[in-house]
Amino acid sequence: DQECSVTVAKPVLRSHPSRRCVAVARHLGLNVELREVDLGAGEHQTPSFVELNPNRKVPVLVDGDVTLWESVAIVNYFSDHRPGVLLPDTAAGRANVLRWQAWALSRFNVATSVFLFENMVKGFFGLGAPDMARLEDTTPEVLACLDILEAQLGASSYLCGDAPNLADFTLYPTFEHAELIGLPGISERPALRSWVEKMAVLPAFA
Repeated sequence: DQECSVTVAKPVLRSHPSRRCVAVARHLGLNVELREVDLGAGEHQTPSFVELNPNRKVPVLVDGDVTLWESVAIVNYFSDHRPGVLLPDTAAGRANVLRWQAWALSRFNVATSVFLFENMVKGFFGLGAPDMARLEDTTPEVLACLDILEAQLGASSYLCGDAPNLADFTLYPTFEHAELIGLPGISERPALRSWVEKMAVLPAFA
């Protein structure tokens, strides 16, 4: 395949959206060049970067005349280059994956991003101590999300069946930092814990 480039956070592990894109590219064996942006140094605020993404966020994909931001759009674009690997062939199967991706963005990430910001991002950018009241207020919603995942993963090995696909790759990067960001409730949910362990050993995330 012709090489494309993805601009990601430096280091990439600190950014869940960047991590998501890198893992999918690795899993699919795509020819992708990574270009790191130092968020701490404000490189995402430069005019050349803002021209690529007016939101001033990573990741950004450049593939010839195609420029994409938003990690879910990027990983779905990647998957179209390897049909049937991380996206099912059927309309119903693809819709099921999209459902979990939409849920991740609209509910799961909204809740867990509070823990990410308070317990990691604040420290990275020197923004002060975590707001414990805000974390306490968000905890019930995080646990409700984990209950939904536990029920689903108790019925299947992965979110949409017996093999990982884009739904799993979309959700998992948050769990790589679960301990660091103080995400509660994982140890009490065995099906979720088993899924986390399986995702962690995939070569794409190694």
